[in-house]
Amino acid sequence: MSLIISTVGMPQSGSTWIHNIVLNTFYVNNLTLLVALFTMSDTVTLPDHALEDKHNGLFDLKIVNFFTLCNWINLRISYNIVDGKFDEFITMKDLERSKLIIKENKLQFSLNDNQARKYSSTPYLIKEHHYSSELMDISDLLIVVKRDIRDSISSRRKRGKGLYSKGKRAIGMHKYDENTFDGFKKYCDYLCNDCFDQWKVNDKKNICLFIDYEDEILNKRKTVETIYEKIHNLLISTFNLPCEFFLDEKKEKIDLILKNTSIENIKEDNNQKKYTTFFSIDKITNNGIPGGYKENLSDQEIKFIETNYSDYIFNKGNT
Repeated sequence: MSLIISTVGMPQSGSTWIHNIVLNTFYVNNLTLLVALFTMSDTVTLPDHALEDKHNGLFDLKIVNFFTLCNWINLRISYNIVDGKFDEFITMKDLERSKLIIKENKLQFSLNDNQARKYSSTPYLIKEHHYSSELMDISDLLIVVKRDIRDSISSRRKRGKGLYSKGKRAIGMHKYDENTFDGFKKYCDYLCNDCFDQWKVNDKKNICLFIDYEDEILNKRKTVETIYEKIHNLLISTFNLPCEFFLDEKKEKIDLILKNTSIENIKEDNNQKKYTTFFSIDKITNNGIPGGYKENLSDQEIKFIETNYSDYIFNKGNT
């Protein structure tokens, strides 16, 4: 099953929590996921101990690019061809090419056949922020998160992080001075255009689920239920899988997802961290409560946002 679910959208918008809701939706149903960050870089370095992932104990790249994911899909297709699972006519050339793809993957990553098979058939959960046409094209579901950009920027500053994308800067972009007002304006455009608008306007396949941070925080159970149902329906409609077990003890599973991703539980119990990825307590800067941005944004910056990005202000006039 070559399934790719991607959580994307504005930084400091609760996208990591959304990411971990997806992760736990699979966990509570005894399904395994591969988890990785997406990069626009042409090269990906294989991490140490890739076969010792704490979540699932199988070969697991921590960072992937478009070519990695295409190769993963081709590996699954190749195993299907070799195993005779394709209905259409397969030529000897197709068969030999598939055997070569399998062999090259096993050699490249030092995998035995069981490890390569398991890797190729395990769904991927990808985390990214800014728009990538390649990631959009290859994903089966995109969950796009939006937040009042005043709070998003305030949260980023509280964490001591600069107003630029580390991923974009790594590939030669975002070279502006983030400590200037001009840099501030560029980051506002990045948040709204790259991290939200582009996902929305390019959703030609209607695969995006859009979530507002403020709604997700106020209605956590509803957020979990929406994502749970979306994934359930995706597995049935897209992959024709019998997933009736998703409905078994559904309420208890929703409760468990909420527990496993609860900030309070993670703070109090280190064992809870095994149910989350890409999460750290320092990501929570205002107890998740909307507002409180004024101490971290200047009057000039607030006025600029309210003048130019009113569509990205939650409940304007009341925050």
